[in-house]
Amino acid sequence: MSKHNYHMTKNTDGSKSCYVKAFGEWIKTSEEVFNALASADRRQRYIDAQQAKSGFISLEAEQEALFKGDKLASALSDLRSPSAEELYLQKERHETMQRKYKIVLKTLSKYSKADRFLIYGYYIKGIRWNKIAEQLGISKSTFFKRKTALLKRLYIDCFTGGANNDSLQ
Repeated sequence: MSKHNYHMTKNTDGSKSCYVKAFGEWIKTSEEVFNALASADRRQRYIDAQQAKSGFISLEAEQEALFKGDKLASALSDLRSPSAEELYLQKERHETMQRKYKIVLKTLSKYSKADRFLIYGYYIKGIRWNKIAEQLGISKSTFFKRKTALLKRLYIDCFTGGANNDSLQ
């Protein structure tokens, strides 16, 4: 019938029939209801057009586009500036990770050279396990058992008050 949610037709006798789309069906309404809906709809389309001209994007439009999987809306939401709370939380997480990193490195410096090489090389430098095992002269199973034991020891020493006085309990 119409591209809008309202439609008016003229009958053969000259009278008008007003229809409004509700819940997916066209319902015959009074002319007052029709006029109110048409006026509100025209006003909203005018506001949307003005906002589109100025580059304004409403949160509702952004969320609706994200829900539909719109890649542009997803990119636009990534461009929004973070709130003060988000910035504070990011800063706190970063500082906590830096403190933990320093504690781990300080504790790791007390371990044997082979243990340091295994943990630092594998987790921080990203050296493949087979290269580390080859340089240490150990087998695959020994490498993984030793790595697991070292990680447990490192966790205890760093974060449960083990050998480190600076632990983050």
